[in-house]
Amino acid sequence: MTDAVLRQPHRIVAGILIRGSKVLLCHRSTSREWYPGVWDLPGGHVEAGEIASAAVVRELEEELDVVIPEPKGKCLERISTGDFDMRVWLVT
Repeated sequence: MTDAVLRQPHRIVAGILIRGSKVLLCHRSTSREWYPGVWDLPGGHVEAGEIASAAVVRELEEELDVVIPEPKGKCLERISTGDFDMRVWLVT
């Protein structure tokens, strides 16, 4: 088997954090492997065995010290490519 067949898409989560009319974006380091130097939604990778909704709670707390309840129901948006599977939640 080739590496492409064995490789699974990276599972990632993100939150659209809104307060009033403002949306929080994070500037990615220029040394990042994926999308260096761009403005992005806060979030990160889903750990093995973790559900995506729990991962967004964990990632927002780890990255921003923002504590949110675990989202109920479906994510706002899901974006999938051969490289990644990203789920996005709205956080107000």
